[in-house]
Formats: sequence, structure tokens, C-alpha cells
Amino acid sequence: MAVYMPRTRIALASSFEGIVNNGATECALTSLNAYQKMRPGSFFGRIIEPAEFGEYVGTPTVAAFLALRPLVGTAPDYHTVLRMLEMHPERVRYLLDNPDKRDAYEFFTEEFERIKAETEEERVAFGKSTETSEFYRERERMKKADYRAWFGTQRPYPNSIRELRKLVETQRLQGEQIVSGFVPWFATSKDEETTFDLCRIYTDLGLLDLRDVSEIGSGVCIITRPRIIGSQTTTDKLQQLMIIAKREDVPKNQVLRLNDRYDPKEQQQLADAGFRRQIMVTGGYVFPHDVQRAREDPLLVVVERDNMAEEIARYAQALGL
Repeated sequence: MAVYMPRTRIALASSFEGIVNNGATECALTSLNAYQKMRPGSFFGRIIEPAEFGEYVGTPTVAAFLALRPLVGTAPDYHTVLRMLEMHPERVRYLLDNPDKRDAYEFFTEEFERIKAETEEERVAFGKSTETSEFYRERERMKKADYRAWFGTQRPYPNSIRELRKLVETQRLQGEQIVSGFVPWFATSKDEETTFDLCRIYTDLGLLDLRDVSEIGSGVCIITRPRIIGSQTTTDKLQQLMIIAKREDVPKNQVLRLNDRYDPKEQQQLADAGFRRQIMVTGGYVFPHDVQRAREDPLLVVVERDNMAEEIARYAQALGL
């Protein structure tokens, strides 16, 4: 079925992680190493280098970290997740043995808020600053030591790329100006240069098509350097959307927020600021039971990742865009 061609220009304000990139394993490695530096002897008892991380990806520790990834909004939250794993090994075993049971996650959801409140000083030291915290220092150390190996701990979502390509192909141009169609923008907590560099390496490895990654913002392309908003600008989600609306020169009702997570607090904040058109894509960093909650949430439209182009376009059509 053909994808609906919008009558106007629509900014797709998409998360990068969880939509384009599956970087949860890299975050696990970085977090475990940073935590090891703060609390020597934790978990694997030593620093793990990217080239050897494949030996550890299948361990219960990493599996539990990934299962609790939906709790994370910013880097300090990784500290809280690891603290919970360290404190509650019996609950970790229960979670891994019962991945479809809601109560396995609810224990950690409640514990997460309690531990956050009790460990604020450690959280700040772990991940608050992009220059002085252990998390970001460790990420930079690994990148400098073996950039290719560090990069190899993450991968793009091929089905997302396929669907975004369909949306991009709705664009109608007058010269270099996009006058209508879907225009992808990407919001990330990583810095813009690293994010774009990942995409260029993906093209080198054949994981992304050359036509899908560009240094410039014009033409029919999925990922362009000017349309990435990250830590070099701001990691605040509301501010990122404000910047996207301004740079794309569209009103807020022509910005579709594309996310893979279920976060009612953030959703309400964005809606209160005028960004009410919010979409959650399945198959990302979300608890199994939260998919149903998202489907019942009036602030969200839920679309299937494997068919998101058609479903997003149909939503835009229903909005009269």
C-alpha cells in the first residue's frame, strides 16, 4: 500500500536511541565500567574492554540491565539500575526467570525511585556532567582506545531504517527546499558528532545505505548532520523539540514526536508545552506491560515498528496534515 503524501512539511522529531540505533549494550558496558571505577570489585570485578565485551553480553548481569533499560532517562539513571542489581540479586533472578510478569518489573520501578533519592551525590558523580562524570569519561576512554571496537557494541534497527526511508520518500522538493512530506530530525543524549559518526561507520559496514546519511540537510535523506540535536546543544527533550520546530520553521502541530519509550511524565510535559502529537514505536526500550498502557494513553498513538511508515502517514492524514 502506498504511503500517504502529506500536503505540508512535517518534522518527525524522533529519538535516535531505540528508534534508529540499538545502543543499549554499549550503555551497559560503559555503565558497568564507570560503576566499577566508583565501586571497585562490583559485578565482573574489573574493567571490560569493548573488544572482549562479546564474552559478557549473554550474562545475567547484562540481561538484567537491558531488561530494566526502560527506567533510564539520563545517564545517572544507569547508576541507579546497577545499584538495584547489586542490592537485589534474588529479585534479578526472579525477573530473568519471569520476563513476562508485571510484578517482576514493578518491584524495581518502586525501588528505583527510592534509591534515586538516597544516592543523589553518587548519581551526579556517575553521570551528571558530560565532562567530569565517570560515565562520560569512560565512554571517551573507550572511544579513544579502540573506536571501532567500541562502535561494534551497538547496531542500527534495520526495520526502522526501511520504514523511515518510506517516509522520507514522501518529500516534495522545489529546488533544494522541502515543501511537503516527512522530514526526520533526531534527538539524542549523545553528542551530535559521535551520533553522526556512528551513522557514517554504519555506511562503511553496509548497515546503512550511502543515500541515507549526509553531511548536509538538503535532499531526500534520512539522517543528516544538521538534523541531529544532542548534548552539544541540549539533552532536554522539550528544548530539543523547540529547536526542531524553530529550525524546520513549522508550528508545533506539524511536529510529530517519535519515541520508543513510555514516559507519562515526559509526555505530559511536552503536551503542556504544545507538542501534543506523540507517537510510540513498539519494539524499543519499553516494559512489556507498558505497551498496553501506552495504547490506552490519550496522549499517545502506538505504531508497530515493522509498519510504522504507513501507520504514521495515516495518522498525519487523519490530522489533516
